[in-house]
Amino acid sequence: MKMLLKILILLVVVIIIIFVGWRLAKRNHLITGITIPNVLPNQATSTKPATSTKPVVISGDQILIDLNKTENNITGVGLGFTFGFDATSPSRTILEGLKPKYVRGPLWWFKSMPIAQRINSAGMSPQVILSDLEPATGWTKGFWPGENGNWTKWETYIGTIVSEMEEKIGSRALEVDIFNEPTSIWARHGKSVGWSNAEIQNNLTETWRRAFLTIRKEAPTFKIAGPSFSGYDYQSLKGFIDFSAANNVMPDILTWHELDSSTPEEIPTHVAEIKSYLATKNLNPKIQIQEYGPSNDPSNPVLMIRYFKNLEKSQIDASAKACWNDPDGTSGCLNGRLDNLVNGQGQAKSIWYAFKGYSELSGKIVTTADYKDFPILATKDKILLGSEKGGSINLKISNVPKQSGEINLQIMKVPYAGSNTAVPVTENRKVKIENSTVTITLENTAVKDIYLITLDF
Repeated sequence: MKMLLKILILLVVVIIIIFVGWRLAKRNHLITGITIPNVLPNQATSTKPATSTKPVVISGDQILIDLNKTENNITGVGLGFTFGFDATSPSRTILEGLKPKYVRGPLWWFKSMPIAQRINSAGMSPQVILSDLEPATGWTKGFWPGENGNWTKWETYIGTIVSEMEEKIGSRALEVDIFNEPTSIWARHGKSVGWSNAEIQNNLTETWRRAFLTIRKEAPTFKIAGPSFSGYDYQSLKGFIDFSAANNVMPDILTWHELDSSTPEEIPTHVAEIKSYLATKNLNPKIQIQEYGPSNDPSNPVLMIRYFKNLEKSQIDASAKACWNDPDGTSGCLNGRLDNLVNGQGQAKSIWYAFKGYSELSGKIVTTADYKDFPILATKDKILLGSEKGGSINLKISNVPKQSGEINLQIMKVPYAGSNTAVPVTENRKVKIENSTVTITLENTAVKDIYLITLDF
């Protein structure tokens, strides 16, 4: 009986201890508003950024930047455009000020204006889409490749185009895209839908084969790009690679588009997956993401930072922002709107400053987690940051070059202005260095605001 009583007393004491501990933990949580992270047994907490390709959210809106953890050199691979300009608009400050690297456009655009000089002076590498003859439909020649078994019209058309391209566009026009988003274009005109459909697969592969051989004959120095699918589809790309390798018509540049706003963080995985398959066949073409960015929010500057970071991480060779209609219904592909970066008055929108900040980054990329609410792309002396959530942000930067003293900061904030002209605000600030660590607080950020922070040690 006494033994049972002792056991009961012991149980009551244990319950009281557990209850008090739970109340204290809950009280601390309510006071601080900070969620205590889960830590696995025998796993110490660390400030090392997560390496997952999925977005993560750090409790307390704290962003960790360790300047000793770096990746490859930044390349500016995201500084490409899907036409969007003409010989005079937008202004040189707007276009050339971004240090653009690549432009992709349909043949009708290249031929409709004296654009070659501007492309050459800006140092852009052009890629000509052979299939897009009209902006509305993409294909209006009055025939379809191989229609009724007749391939002569298609081969003649391709031969005629490549023979006049250097004269019309300039000596830098060395890349040709045979057919843009082929399954989508076929479907738009009531043809069979989907790469898995045997009829369309046969049509497209033969369309590709004949065009490829014609280009190699007429312009052997041109680099051929394809298949330019409208999205990443491993099985479809694998099928295209298998066909091209078996028939000796493998493109110099393997291409597809990434247009889903929810998946920029998956781009490196997509590229790694397809590179792994190419390696099994001893193939090593260049890889381009010819169009990136969604139609439902084409001027979101914060989303662009996510794309920039993951395009850099994937180590591809080129990419271009996709162009869509602006909210007023005007095409961002035309009218000098530079793929939705510029408004109807020819002035820079907030998204332009995301591209401008990106163009100013140089040197090694500093490794950071994929912060969903506060996307970030950093080098050792500049930080490009966006806010998808709003509120205050704390940036903890470790391993700065000095142990103590002060650091000079220039913080350029670009409040989101939608389709209106953006008005950046610049602040100069001194911050203390403690144990080679600096903490920068950005207060009262709003959704879609972006920041370019310059560190002067």
